[in-house]
Amino acid sequence: MTIPDLLVKYGLTIIVPIILFGGLIWLLTHLSATSGTQVTILWGLTSYYKKAMSYRDATKGIQPFLLLHPGKKGDLRLVFSSVPRDPSSPEEKEHPEFNYLAGPNEVCFAWAMQSHLQKLVPPGNRLLPVTFSKEMYIHDPVVKSANPQMWDANLLVSGSTKFNDVTRELHSERPELPLNLAFPPEGGAILDKRKNKRYIPERESLEVKYDYGILAKYWNPYELDRSIISIAGIESIFQLGITETFLNDHAAKRLMTEVLAKFNGKLPAYYEILIKAPGRGLQFTGPLMVIEAYTITKE
Repeated sequence: MTIPDLLVKYGLTIIVPIILFGGLIWLLTHLSATSGTQVTILWGLTSYYKKAMSYRDATKGIQPFLLLHPGKKGDLRLVFSSVPRDPSSPEEKEHPEFNYLAGPNEVCFAWAMQSHLQKLVPPGNRLLPVTFSKEMYIHDPVVKSANPQMWDANLLVSGSTKFNDVTRELHSERPELPLNLAFPPEGGAILDKRKNKRYIPERESLEVKYDYGILAKYWNPYELDRSIISIAGIESIFQLGITETFLNDHAAKRLMTEVLAKFNGKLPAYYEILIKAPGRGLQFTGPLMVIEAYTITKE
């Protein structure tokens, strides 16, 4: 019996439900099929290939630079490690506490990310000059205290507890943090206190094969309406990996996708993320891998 015959005999009362039922079967089959594979409808009655989702569609709405975004108000100050160097002038000998160099990987980060960092600054605020971590404190002969003028901004802190005073303070004075970067005499390590694990760089023929680092967002202990973004690795590969990843849209969105999966789709206000960075010697080979991600709250 042809479709016209069915229409004459039964009218639309039976044809419409059949069409709707068939459409529902097709919709369910299409949605459950993997992109780029063949879709078969009604036991082979018809088939076609489901178009693969484009990279643009798959990553729509993913904003990896939220991981580096300190807040919606306030200036942004970059705080780099204070690596000691030999004084080259009488003035430097007189003030050795400020006679430092930033690590080369941090300089590369600041230079390569300049345009992106400018976009992280809220309207009406400034991207302040790079600051050495030693400048964040008043070096009194008796007691070391924070320099309040240096902490009145959002901070993007780069460097390990070995050379960055701010990173050292964050990890030594906040025992509630789940991840702790330490540099005992035997070498740097990241301690996961919630899972009682210890991570150290993995080496092959003395070259670093895998580095570990922490990407975190903390509250500013001296300006509570400001935040601190911290990038702290054991070796240099993690810092290189952060720079190269955020300069590559595909790699950055891949990292953000992994992070969001750990946090059930929503980035918390404050967090610590343990990341594994593949490399060879002093080169980052990628991609960054998210090992753990923890939500942290103010105590």
